[in-house]
Amino acid sequence: MDDLAAANSWLVGLVAALAAAGATTWVVLLGRKLRGLPFLQFQSRRPVPWGAVGAGVAMLMVLMSLGSAFLGAEPAIDPLDSPLDMAEGIVQSALLVAVVTGLFVMIVISAGASIVDLGLPRYAHELVRDARIGAVAWLATLIPVYGLQALLVQVLQQPSQHPLIHMILENPHPVLLGASFFPSVIVAPISHELAFLLLLQGWLERLCANHRSALDADRGEIIAYDSASAAAGNVNSLQIAGMVDPQDTSTSPTAVHPVGNDNPSARAGGLPYGWVPILVSSALFALAHLGHGPDPFALFLLALLLGYVYQRTHRIVPCIVTHMLFNAASLGALLLVIAGAK
Repeated sequence: MDDLAAANSWLVGLVAALAAAGATTWVVLLGRKLRGLPFLQFQSRRPVPWGAVGAGVAMLMVLMSLGSAFLGAEPAIDPLDSPLDMAEGIVQSALLVAVVTGLFVMIVISAGASIVDLGLPRYAHELVRDARIGAVAWLATLIPVYGLQALLVQVLQQPSQHPLIHMILENPHPVLLGASFFPSVIVAPISHELAFLLLLQGWLERLCANHRSALDADRGEIIAYDSASAAAGNVNSLQIAGMVDPQDTSTSPTAVHPVGNDNPSARAGGLPYGWVPILVSSALFALAHLGHGPDPFALFLLALLLGYVYQRTHRIVPCIVTHMLFNAASLGALLLVIAGAK
């Protein structure tokens, strides 16, 4: 009884602390907005060098989820297996996802992607900055995402149907609990953000940038790239052809329409510029979790927040850190629920 009370007390304390931290974060963010500052400073960059193949791993994840939801595909892990066999199956499935994602990343690297294109930090201070942005973004997700999830569970009277959560609740063996950390806190955040943000949303932003450049060309503004500088991730390599000679180093180049735009009047598809890729990648991310009960709705909101962070920073580490912390908090709450049920 004492253990049960202690576990419940820890769970209540965790929820209260996270809610307070999330509320404080939103007070600070809204305060910035009231002062005329953006939630997150915009960072422009050149369009990514890869094409539709970069979105392949994201589409593969979506198709696998749809196949499982509508065709009744058998789970890769047999619930009748021993906890050790189930843990081995979980790790193997996670490694398969990691390998497939890595293959697609290698494909886009072979297309000439630089460190900047991949959204990776070049220096230690950039890594620290990205991790800090990710932590703040995670705090901002807590109230809206968990709040929506709790509301949907109450309205629909249906808890999360995530197979890993269901497996742990059915068999809360320590080996299984330990094995669940690897796919949920390490592999899933990295693979999902690489697939849906870097590869998919990055490519969609390229399409939008090309569309906008075509519109500018119709108005007599021809956009060209200084490929050597662009490969190094220098957004100033965007030139107005005929106005600035890319070979003339004495002339300061003018940046014209890099990926994204901090001008709120710039619109694409009737939405503020940059939001079409965010909405598409977020919808597909939610579809990749179809069959998990009400999860896709809350995860769509999470994906919107992650997509916004990526669109503003064009760096992948903040998004991975946000997703890792989000999944770690969810797993920690699940462990406290299990401890309280014993």
